[in-house]
Amino acid sequence: MMKKILFVTNMEQTAALLQDALEKVQKQYPETVSGQVCYLQSDASWENVWEKTFTEHEVIIFPWMGTGLNTKFLSESSAFLQQRQIKHLYLMSGNLEDVLHAAFTDHEIQVI
Repeated sequence: MMKKILFVTNMEQTAALLQDALEKVQKQYPETVSGQVCYLQSDASWENVWEKTFTEHEVIIFPWMGTGLNTKFLSESSAFLQQRQIKHLYLMSGNLEDVLHAAFTDHEIQVI
């Protein structure tokens, strides 16, 4: 079963590392994993294109630094993902109170 994973981050170095790791996993397991890495500025705005991008993936992970879920992009993405019940996880560096996940079991989060 193919898993489509999307990483959305505001950390440039993290985006590069995630892209390298994703390419390696895709080479090793081409029939089980596909994905995409999106690098955004912290002040990115929510646009309709994100709805299409998010619904094309089964799991969305946000390694994010410096801002919390109170930013417009993150709060609107969270509302959209929860409404559509798409598995997602926000890994907020510097805002530990803002860790949010939906549709993951505790065990699945530990594996991530």
